[in-house]
Amino acid sequence: MNKSPWIKLWVSDIVASCSDMSAETFGIHMRMILYSWDRGYCPSDTKKLKAITNFKHFRSLSEAVARWKAVRIPSVSEVVLIHPRVEEERQKMLESSQKMTERSQKANEVRWKKPILVGSHSGILNSSLEDPMLDAITNTVSITPNTIQRELISLLAESEKSVKKQAAKSDHIFWSVETSWVGINDIDRAGWNVAFPAVNIDQELQKMTEWLTSNPTQARKRLWRRFLTNWLSRSQERGGTRQNVSTAFPRNLESNF
Repeated sequence: MNKSPWIKLWVSDIVASCSDMSAETFGIHMRMILYSWDRGYCPSDTKKLKAITNFKHFRSLSEAVARWKAVRIPSVSEVVLIHPRVEEERQKMLESSQKMTERSQKANEVRWKKPILVGSHSGILNSSLEDPMLDAITNTVSITPNTIQRELISLLAESEKSVKKQAAKSDHIFWSVETSWVGINDIDRAGWNVAFPAVNIDQELQKMTEWLTSNPTQARKRLWRRFLTNWLSRSQERGGTRQNVSTAFPRNLESNF
């Protein structure tokens, strides 16, 4: 038998039906209701009812039991007591629980049978194996949540690679030992002169060439513009190269006199 941890008590009905009861009779009646809701019935044996209700006077027990109905149920060998209203509420609870279970099952079936589009260009749909016509039309197979996760990770990785390749194509600057710097135009130099006013661009480009030639493993770059910008930015932060050249020349002249 299915149990519920709570029982619906209609206060107005209880007050109306128990208005003629003494306090002890009412207490016995309520304890029997709670016991019956939990166990499915109340025993008719006086000793067992004594243990359940702890009544003091037999007359109070008799008045409470008069509101109950004696029946015989297949699972119990003895005659037991049930309350019609309690059983009515129990039946309503069971029916409501059954309806909720059925709705949940239907919702799960709809959820797992509905095709799920993983990617707009991936051509992968999650369809139910119970629907072969859908599989034939979309030319796909049923996939699991783990497969969906792997597919999404793969798509993200491909997107990241595409972005990097596009960035590399847009960067027209290139360096090699044979050609040195290629692709640096007047617009690049003008922008660097504004951004790094203390830096001698030609001198720093030559420093970069010497450094890359001495460190061939560091010369395998794709984003050369970013390398140039970082180098010139560090040079600017250290005080630049224009200032050092302009201040050093007069000192040498003074030392020659």
